[in-house]
Amino acid sequence: MPNSSKGFTLIELVMVIIILGILAATAIPKFAGQSAYDERFFYEDVLAGLRHAQKLAMSTGCSVEFNQTASGFELMHNTNCFSGGAADYSTDVFRPGDTFGYVVGNSSAVWTSDENPLIFTAEGQVSNAGGATQNSTTLTTGGWIITIDGQTGYIR
Repeated sequence: MPNSSKGFTLIELVMVIIILGILAATAIPKFAGQSAYDERFFYEDVLAGLRHAQKLAMSTGCSVEFNQTASGFELMHNTNCFSGGAADYSTDVFRPGDTFGYVVGNSSAVWTSDENPLIFTAEGQVSNAGGATQNSTTLTTGGWIITIDGQTGYIR
């Protein structure tokens, strides 16, 4: 009676695992595109930047500019805040715990804003470049909408 065992050899199992690994490495990126993640992370960055700008303006008493750029945004402080001069938004706002300016760039960002730049005042309100307090401002990034109440600065 010949010795016949039923099952797979170790070599066969290793080959199947290698083939599945190669298929997974090439097929999964086609099903899960990175752009949806990039858009969501950019939305979260915009929210964080807006909230940081408002809190910084209220805590320091100096207005902070949220400036939308072609590929992202930047936060700038009013250089002449305590000198009484005309508003000059040329001082970088630093990221919390960092020594670099709060500048976010995302070349794939597609977004719009009702008003640009947005200026957060020491009272937490949102005004335009002319100093007029906004009733409500809307920013759209990807499929997400951010609404800012101009009187209270509430960001949702």
